Amino acid sequence: MAQDPDLLILDDYTMGLDAGYRRLFLNVLVHFARADGKTLLVTSHVVQDMEQLVDDVVILRRGSPPLQTTLDDFLGRFRRYRLPAEAVPATLPPSCQTLHALQPKVDGSLSVFAFAEPAAVRAAFAGDGLNAEMLAEVPMTLEDAFVGYTGTY
Repeated sequence: MAQDPDLLILDDYTMGLDAGYRRLFLNVLVHFARADGKTLLVTSHVVQDMEQLVDDVVILRRGSPPLQTTLDDFLGRFRRYRLPAEAVPATLPPSCQTLHALQPKVDGSLSVFAFAEPAAVRAAFAGDGLNAEMLAEVPMTLEDAFVGYTGTY
């Protein structure tokens, strides 16, 4: 950054840094990105850092076209819901356009990810003959949303 470029491209820029230096470098990048006329293009596996740094995201998901949107739009439209263990049916409905992903949790509860309001998610469950009255929206970080959108391995 000593050259003061208008465009800075960084690939996995924190690989090998310990937590303290990663945060220090992230602060430097945030200040650089906020400067007038500066563009920062980054790739990273440290998703939680991106929330402070980026305005736009491109998320790759196997078998799907890339999702390209603003960070605010993604976090505003993509939602996580929780169905407590006692309300989780023995047979889960298939993921569909309304229900993007279903992730069973160790405690027996179910995380439901969707680009939909609660009423639409409840209707999707009801369409499969399931009761989703106990469904509740829960807050999530960008990392939660990323894993909910791309899935676990």
